[in-house]
Amino acid sequence: MDEKLFTKELDQWIEQ
Repeated sequence: MDEKLFTKELDQWIEQ
């Protein structure tokens, strides 16, 4: 699993 992709998804999730 790509950690950067996971972080990016998490970042967008938190922003909402």
